[in-house]
Amino acid sequence: MVLQKREMEYNYFYRFQEAKQILFDQVDVYYDKQRSSLIL
Repeated sequence: MVLQKREMEYNYFYRFQEAKQILFDQVDVYYDKQRSSLIL
């Protein structure tokens, strides 16, 4: 998640909703990977 954090630091968002959506998408992808590795 470190690379995503850096990406969030350097992005400029025009709306809070835009930043919230990108952050949610990144967290969702991260946890999907965690869940899939637990299943295997």
